[in-house]
Amino acid sequence: MKRYARDIRRVLIALCIITVIIMVKKVYASIFTFDHYVCSFHYVLSPKAQQDIINFIHNSDTRQKDTPQQLFTGLSKQFPFVTSLKACYRVPGIIHLDMRNVDLMATINQKYVIAEDGRIFSKEYFSSHYVASLPNITVRDMDVNDTHLSSALQKFVRYFPSALYEQFLITWVHETEIWLENKQQQNFAFLCSTERIPDKRLLECSEIIQKNAVQKEMFKKKSVRLIADIRFDNQIIVFPGKRGYYNG
Repeated sequence: MKRYARDIRRVLIALCIITVIIMVKKVYASIFTFDHYVCSFHYVLSPKAQQDIINFIHNSDTRQKDTPQQLFTGLSKQFPFVTSLKACYRVPGIIHLDMRNVDLMATINQKYVIAEDGRIFSKEYFSSHYVASLPNITVRDMDVNDTHLSSALQKFVRYFPSALYEQFLITWVHETEIWLENKQQQNFAFLCSTERIPDKRLLECSEIIQKNAVQKEMFKKKSVRLIADIRFDNQIIVFPGKRGYYNG
């Protein structure tokens, strides 16, 4: 009789354990499986990019089974400009997704944006207002299939003084031929290279050279461009060149 009671007790304990496991699984599923979600985006992303991401998540057949890491893996493949994803389960059935994107440095040919890591993206995925605030670099003969900047161009963009973007239009031909055209005086341009990236002293030299050129009436002919070549050590070579000497 005692043995029978002991067996009954074991069966009841086993049933209780099974019941608890089933209940825990159901509670876990109700909490960590989401049917509804709220997404937070950085203001840099365009409305199109945000809607595309929402549609991707909504149309994913496996979204109820995906962990945040699995979801991020899928998102980052489809949208490479998404760099991180934080998930917060606020209430059962609802998940909050906080997304972060690449940091941008500049635009290329007014069509593409450059990320800090050198990757190139279409500007359509980023806010037009924010893109307009970025400095632009004109790149000659750019391959539309490029997904990364060359190391030389990436170095130039990273180390070129931000203050000079406001004063000069920049045209990249290659690493030994970079043109800086003065926005206020388009008949005056600097010629530099990645080995001689200009600094703030360039502004001082620019003012001196332009004053001398004005005094000598060198800017009277609109077809003539005054070129200051700063690619050499401790010297600036100034010479006249015709408009159209490069693609500027």
